[in-house]
Amino acid sequence: MAREPIREISAPSAIQGVAQPVNNYVRPAEPAPSSLHALAEGMAEFDRGLGAFMEKRRAKTDEADKIRAEALFNKNNSMGWAEAVRQGKVPAHASPIFMQSYKSAQGNLAGIQLRDKFTQEYLQWGGRNANDPAAFQTFLSDFVARNVQSDDPDVLRGLNPHVQVLTSDAYATFSSESAKSVYGGAVTTRAAIVNRTVDAANSAGLGSGTGTDYGALWADIEQQRRESLAAGIRKEDLDRELVATLTTKAVELRDPAILDLLDRTLEGDTVALKDYPDYRDMKADAIIKLETIGRQQMVDRDRTQEKRDKEREAELTVGATRLLASDPNAEIPEPLIKELEKYNPKARKELAEIRKSLGEAGVYEDPRRILELNREVAEGATREDILHAARIGQIRSPQTLTTLLDRAEKYQKARREGGGILTGQTARRFTKTITERTGPTDDGLPILDAFGNSAITDEGLEAIQDFEAALMRWEDENPDASLIEREEFTNKIGEMILGRINVEAPPTYASKYVGEADMAREAAAKAQEAADRETTRNLPEAGNGTDGGPEFYSGDEPPLLDTLPQNYQKLIEERAADLDVTPEEYNGVLWRRARKNMNQDGQPEVPQGAQDGGLVVPDEQGDIGPDLENWGEELGGLIDRAVSTPRRAPEAPRGLAALVPSSRRGRAPDLDNLKPELKAGIGALQEAWGQELPIVSGFRDAKRNRKAGGAKKSQHMHGNAVDIDVSHLSHDQRLDLIRLASRQGFTGIGVYDNSLHLDYGARRAWGPSYHAESVPQWAQASIAEHLQGQL
Repeated sequence: MAREPIREISAPSAIQGVAQPVNNYVRPAEPAPSSLHALAEGMAEFDRGLGAFMEKRRAKTDEADKIRAEALFNKNNSMGWAEAVRQGKVPAHASPIFMQSYKSAQGNLAGIQLRDKFTQEYLQWGGRNANDPAAFQTFLSDFVARNVQSDDPDVLRGLNPHVQVLTSDAYATFSSESAKSVYGGAVTTRAAIVNRTVDAANSAGLGSGTGTDYGALWADIEQQRRESLAAGIRKEDLDRELVATLTTKAVELRDPAILDLLDRTLEGDTVALKDYPDYRDMKADAIIKLETIGRQQMVDRDRTQEKRDKEREAELTVGATRLLASDPNAEIPEPLIKELEKYNPKARKELAEIRKSLGEAGVYEDPRRILELNREVAEGATREDILHAARIGQIRSPQTLTTLLDRAEKYQKARREGGGILTGQTARRFTKTITERTGPTDDGLPILDAFGNSAITDEGLEAIQDFEAALMRWEDENPDASLIEREEFTNKIGEMILGRINVEAPPTYASKYVGEADMAREAAAKAQEAADRETTRNLPEAGNGTDGGPEFYSGDEPPLLDTLPQNYQKLIEERAADLDVTPEEYNGVLWRRARKNMNQDGQPEVPQGAQDGGLVVPDEQGDIGPDLENWGEELGGLIDRAVSTPRRAPEAPRGLAALVPSSRRGRAPDLDNLKPELKAGIGALQEAWGQELPIVSGFRDAKRNRKAGGAKKSQHMHGNAVDIDVSHLSHDQRLDLIRLASRQGFTGIGVYDNSLHLDYGARRAWGPSYHAESVPQWAQASIAEHLQGQL
């Protein structure tokens, strides 16, 4: 059913009042001021201030109530927040309960870590024991400011308790350690004074010769103790340091009597120091240490004495052995043998064995064993090892024995502990490098020995020996050189030796290592050529057809002597007389030589270089001679001496005629292939000399000559030269031998350090560097006479 519409009702019109202005108001008069009025005004002002204060307080209270309400709400609903976060309905960062707990946990963890970090930094702080509170306050404040950076109240809520504990503990620790440091320093200082007091008493006793005055020492110690106790040091702390000092000084000064002071009773005590358990143990430990030191000193003294005895024994044995080396039949003084028997009861028997080895005729050394001994010396074998080898017959030659003993002594000096030049790091480094660079290779890779080191070759051994010999020679010449100077020289020589490895050497001496001898010989060869050409300059021309020469020998039979030029006849007669043959025989030799040298056209072949000097003198080194290989074996010694004027060596008499080989150079020389006239000459020289002259080098074939570093046309290759061992002879004896050899007809003389070269080549002489200028000063006068034919 439809609802009737509401009828509108009009509102009553507003009632408005009508006012008319009047002008009859009269303002009352102002009351007179009074004290109450002023009070009222003051109270009104106070009321306004109080109202403002109360308003602020009310606002603050409202805010606090709000916070407490929120906190109470969160607390009452914490389980709801936690559950909501667990169920994922509320994000963790949106939960005030979760975030508050999380940040507080962060602060707690940071506090734990902060305390650990402070402990580490404090232990490393340099002012820890300085007893400086201001410095500690600065250190602590800096640490906290540096490590506490957060201003989050929830984080600080977990961190602040740790900072408070850290600060409190730090101050307590610093105070405690400062107190201990000061106190401990005082105790240590008092102990140091006692230490100096003991030293002073000991020095005074040594100086006076009456020994330490232990009574006065004890009185001084007690006085210092009284002063220490009066200063506040605790008795037990002071006494412990006192006992520790006395026991330590007793061991340090090796004075057991100091320990007897512990048998005394300190002032104020009723018990001796030694009767306190701790002090008794300290004294016992000191006694054990003194006994140990005493035993060690006895062992050291025994070792020192044993070392001295061995050195004295070696000195006596070597002296006796050298006497036998000079003369196997020499009598050894009986006092020497008796003194030697004090150290070695078998000395007499062992010397007899050495005498037998050196004096047994017809028994020779094994050159391979001598070479091994030389290597063993270079590797560390001593004089005792050499003497043992002589006793068991491995060394038969007096010269070999002397040489090996000398070499062992040089190496022993160079390897002496703490001072030998071969023991330096630089020397060892170069030795290793030389071995590696000269070692054998396989497809470019080094061949190693069983221990993984580079295998050593003959050239490597030669290079190392050159290196070591240079160092030992320099050390002998510079005994007072400093360590720096020695290392500098070692480096210089080492670089020089390395520079000779893998260099491009002349074909004759092509090798992996080119030593000084190789280079000296090569340089001497060129210088010798001029000297040899000068020697043959005045011989008759042969080969240019101007005065006969080979044209006279081109027929089917030797020419008649009277058909030759006069100067040629004269030369043949002189040479024939020197060789003790007839001129006709010598003329026949020349004819056969010329016939052998004819080419297929019947013309004489003139050797290259002969155009300016008749007979050819090839490029040679120190022991050079004429090149006779192309003139035939039958010429023998005749043509060998055709370029000079030697005298024929006399027939070797019996007795000392047999040649004596020596293996001093590591191998036995070849004496069988020497020319008969040279053998006879050496035998005659021995007879005139009155004793054997051991030969270290004789005939050399091409291979052996290259191995020895000899000249390409060496006289040794013609069996026309020998090297005599003179290492056992003095300079005066060597001069006598040089003069005798020159008078006996030897024309080529080479003066080396330990050997003398003799041959029947041109008249000439040279020294260790294969130049005439290198002849030693002590031999120059005699060599000059030899070259002038005045001996």
